[in-house]
Amino acid sequence: MKNIGKLLVCVPVLLNTVVLTAQQSENLRTNTLENQNKMNTAQTEKNKEVIRKLYTECLNTGNLALLDQIISEDYVTDYKGRIVHGPEGYAVTVREVLKGFPDIRFSLEGLIAEGNMVTARWKSEGTHKNTFFGVPASGKRVVNRATAVYELKNGKVVKNHVYPDRLGVLQQIGAIPESAAFGKSN
Repeated sequence: MKNIGKLLVCVPVLLNTVVLTAQQSENLRTNTLENQNKMNTAQTEKNKEVIRKLYTECLNTGNLALLDQIISEDYVTDYKGRIVHGPEGYAVTVREVLKGFPDIRFSLEGLIAEGNMVTARWKSEGTHKNTFFGVPASGKRVVNRATAVYELKNGKVVKNHVYPDRLGVLQQIGAIPESAAFGKSN
């Protein structure tokens, strides 16, 4: 009987310990998830800021020296059928646009980010003052809209895909007649 009395005293203490341990474990799990979400949100905002910097401080000013801060050495993409790497590879793609449209200005119309991915919707405006995609300068003002998807790692861009309105640009600079896009003949 003595053992049963001791057992009756120990069981509630043991149950209380189990309940407290379970509550502490749940609180720790919840706090860990909340902290991870805060860290993910902070990183997502940092990634968006990297893309803002790319457009406002680099592309709009022509300051390609900033690419080392924005584009990773691990960067790789396919540009016009060839693979380009690192900040210098990215600079090759930008120089061609800046040469053809030296007064080009980009405006970000939206940024959406999740995890290590940032999607930018932008509009550019510039004057076609030099050869672009093999088309001699037309002197025409060109407006282009695009969506670009960036992948970042350690705060730098490692990959991107840009989906511009190339047909619209080529029509605006006179390389393709507008009627050709709709199958009309002149």
